[in-house]
Amino acid sequence: MSDVLEEFVEPYRQFAETKQAYRKLLTVAIVAWNVTLFAEKDRPSTLDELLVTLPERVRKDGREIIEELMVRKETFFSQHRRMIIDFEVADTGGEWHLSVMSTAGSV
Repeated sequence: MSDVLEEFVEPYRQFAETKQAYRKLLTVAIVAWNVTLFAEKDRPSTLDELLVTLPERVRKDGREIIEELMVRKETFFSQHRRMIIDFEVADTGGEWHLSVMSTAGSV
């Protein structure tokens, strides 16, 4: 799943120049990824519940970015049905190594 998640965020990777920015990108991407695993009818309310945890001033932009990522997930990664639980980014001296923890099977 680590390789899959890296491929998923690849078009946005150029905007994450620091380790902290990369972690934020991955966090947003994982939210989008996991929301697409819910039944389609439950996605809007699930996303709403998650967005209320963000400061109000960034919710609209956050929704747009997450919805864009959700479309990418459904378009290019729909065969992957494992929920992403956690991740770790390690600095290996010049690049970052991503390790992902996910469910064992499809949800």
